Amino acid sequence: MSKSDLISTQDVAHYLLSEDNPTKRQAFYKRSTLSLVHLERLKTEVDTFKDQNEARAFLAGQRAYELGQLIATTEACALGNWALAIGLSVKNDYAQAIKHFKEARAGYQELNQPLKAAQVALRQIQAHAMMGELDIALSLGTEIRQLFLSHNCQEELGMVDNNLGILYTSQANYMQAKLSLQSALNAYKALSDHAGMALAYLNLADVYQEEDKLLEARGHLEIAIAIAKVAGQTKTEAGAMVNLALLYRKEGQLSKALNLLTRARDLYEQMASPDKALAQLEEARVLFALNLFEEAENLASEVSRYFEQKQMALENLEALTLLAETQAYTGRVQEALAMLENVERGWLGSGNPLQAAQTRLGILSIQLQQGISPKAIIRELKAIQRQFAPQSLAMTLALMLEARAYLLENDSKKAKEQLSQAKNNALNLGIPQVVMQVLHLFGKAAQQSNSLNDAESYYKEAICYADSIRSSFAVDEFKLAFSNSSFNLYNDLISLLLSQRRTEEAFEYLIKAKSHIFLHLVSDDTDLSQLDNDEVKLRLQNNLNEERNRLESYLGQLTSSPPSETLRQAILQTEQKLNGLGRDFQSLSHKPRLLIPKIPSLAELRAELNSETLLIEFYIAENTLAAFVISPQAIMHVEQIAKLSEIEEDLAWLKFYFDRLALGGKFSAIYGEEKLNEQIKCYLANLYQHCLAKIEKNLSVSPKKLIIVTDGILNALPFSALFDGHSYLLERYQIALFPSSSILCLRNRAKETSRQEVLAFGLAHSDIPHAQHEVEDLRQLFPNAKVFLNSMATLSHWKTYAQQADILHLATHGIFRPDNPMFSRLSFSDGWLTAKDLYRFRLNNALVVLSACESGLTGTQRQNEHLGLLRAFFHAGASSLVTTLWPVKDASTAELIRHFYNELLAGSSVAEALQKAQNILRKSYPNPYYWAAFQVNGNPNWSWN
Repeated sequence: MSKSDLISTQDVAHYLLSEDNPTKRQAFYKRSTLSLVHLERLKTEVDTFKDQNEARAFLAGQRAYELGQLIATTEACALGNWALAIGLSVKNDYAQAIKHFKEARAGYQELNQPLKAAQVALRQIQAHAMMGELDIALSLGTEIRQLFLSHNCQEELGMVDNNLGILYTSQANYMQAKLSLQSALNAYKALSDHAGMALAYLNLADVYQEEDKLLEARGHLEIAIAIAKVAGQTKTEAGAMVNLALLYRKEGQLSKALNLLTRARDLYEQMASPDKALAQLEEARVLFALNLFEEAENLASEVSRYFEQKQMALENLEALTLLAETQAYTGRVQEALAMLENVERGWLGSGNPLQAAQTRLGILSIQLQQGISPKAIIRELKAIQRQFAPQSLAMTLALMLEARAYLLENDSKKAKEQLSQAKNNALNLGIPQVVMQVLHLFGKAAQQSNSLNDAESYYKEAICYADSIRSSFAVDEFKLAFSNSSFNLYNDLISLLLSQRRTEEAFEYLIKAKSHIFLHLVSDDTDLSQLDNDEVKLRLQNNLNEERNRLESYLGQLTSSPPSETLRQAILQTEQKLNGLGRDFQSLSHKPRLLIPKIPSLAELRAELNSETLLIEFYIAENTLAAFVISPQAIMHVEQIAKLSEIEEDLAWLKFYFDRLALGGKFSAIYGEEKLNEQIKCYLANLYQHCLAKIEKNLSVSPKKLIIVTDGILNALPFSALFDGHSYLLERYQIALFPSSSILCLRNRAKETSRQEVLAFGLAHSDIPHAQHEVEDLRQLFPNAKVFLNSMATLSHWKTYAQQADILHLATHGIFRPDNPMFSRLSFSDGWLTAKDLYRFRLNNALVVLSACESGLTGTQRQNEHLGLLRAFFHAGASSLVTTLWPVKDASTAELIRHFYNELLAGSSVAEALQKAQNILRKSYPNPYYWAAFQVNGNPNWSWN
């Protein structure tokens, strides 16, 4: 026998896996004596790497099939087909895998080896299940189970029972599923097979979750995680974490859910496992529950594409369901309905009528919102409720939907009947968000039947649940998103209290609704630097640092000209990664070190006012502007001030003409300076009528100062320039804006100081050449000021000196990012300072002047209105800020700033100094475009003296 004939099985496998050239492999086959032993070695490679390295497992399967065809015996062909089928399954090519499984089974049956054929069928079952062919998989599983049972094959019996349990669960046959899985668990225990035991516990927990028996499910998952960790079964451990996260999501414990998902994704990434997509799908569901619809949609779309590519039919149906729900919530109703109807057909085709019924529930919910007859909805609901267990989550949601339909029919009695059962279910299930929603509907039903005391009790109880849910979130972004979702609940209570003329109570609930989140955001001192030797957090921290460095590199490539599309996309992608990583890190590291300040009462807010000051708290309810007007002695509610659409339209036209004026040149020639001024004044007059005319008409006092709390689109409104037909608002009032009335008590305190230090940064760009002169003027006014110009205006100087100054002045280029306000930024000579960066600073400035374009802009939707540079400086500790609403002209800005500081040195307060400076500038620049962008945010009373 030649030397090549004696080649070892290990060497054969190594050679065949490393040799890509088929001609060389054929030559190797011809000169070697190869046998079934070598083929078995390749099959072992497939089994070894199927859960670790899919590429290697698939390649080993291909080489085994090739060698089996070469040896050409029935046994060799069967083994080769078996190996290739497993490799194809790993690659998620289930259709081809099933073909080769069938050929392998046929070969072993021809050889009269039924146990071998049954072992092949174990993997074939999984392939059929992944294709959605549940009936075929169940039939095959039942057949081979009898064979394993008759031969007392405990290992195989455990495997087939485990698979049958999964299949029965997919068909909502939960009783049979539990019997099969308990049998699998008994088999694994008899074999002391810890890996199998962990898997059985995991799948049993899945059944209990489907039955909404959350306590039992949690217990099984915790056992599964513990056993898998000890047994080194990382994939099972990660899978159990994902399922436990699903359970926490159902219970409303979304922070715990995201914490587990972060850790599960970390495990999957370490294994390079494609199952990471399952964790991402669950993460998308959590984002959806938090009303982060855009992010949920992007993630659901990504995992759907992955599942479709991998032919994971059932998982894709789940992803498509979530995708349709996000479309419905963002206004694309017809797309959502079409997708849900396809999903419903998919579930029916896979033999799962329960999932199909749950999908139909989603369709009916959308149709009810679209004006489909409530009676028709109720009839169909009665039919599909037969599919649901009486105390299940699905039944609870169906009852809530039916109650909503009855309320539209003005049948509060029938609505209450449905809600009574729904409430009992929700309490038994222990899902606080569902309880909150049921109580909210109970309040509406009680109000409809004129049981106002009951309605009030229900609304207040629901608000307690909302506050409890929000307080459980570790991530600021999630608190903000959830607050937005619960605002309608507060609105209903406020409306009820106002209908009973309980104005003061109504206002205090508005403070609570709008202020709770902002108080937390500006006062939270969460320590994100403590890693606690947690490996996951260490990896996250490293990834965060890498992405921050990458973003700084990209931002360093920006010039005054628009960036290339490639650079723009790179920046956006890096920011998205930073957002996700930061969220994960904050979720794992949340350790608040300071108590959140108490939300102030009406009496405490009044104590901040004097006889010359009026507080106007705007809010938007059902797309209509309303306001509370507060003086030290009285409170007034002004309802239905204007429709939101009217304000949005006039603001859009105002921006259009401001943009024409900003462009200058041929646009000024086309429109004419006087014409532009007339159009701008016209829209400012419209906005005055929409927002202030009704309020001023009802005032019984004549204040000198206005403190205005904005809401939504009003964040972009230049209040000082509102025109009543005779004068601008700033001619009558000193105006200060607050993002929340609660911060009035937190920031409206004059900072006592003896330092009187001024720190200024000036960075001239091509579009702001006067920035240097602006800062040099400051040096003349404040001889002891620290001034850093151009190349000296560095981030390192900022970090060294920013905390020490009473006045911090930044004359530089600013960019507001409406798509991602937390990445709004200010330019320094060696990089950018973003709003997100400011969260790592602690400032003690009495006054911050941001003489930069758009420095005062925030989001104009409730879910992002507290984001941007303004909130970031408040969070860092600034007391008062002067900011801008739009890109301002350089020369007029320098002049306004000079007047502002002269007035400040003369003894005026911040708000008074800005008012005087703007009125002086109006003489040279009458158009509001030049002076109305500037506004005081926060404490208006601080003065240099």
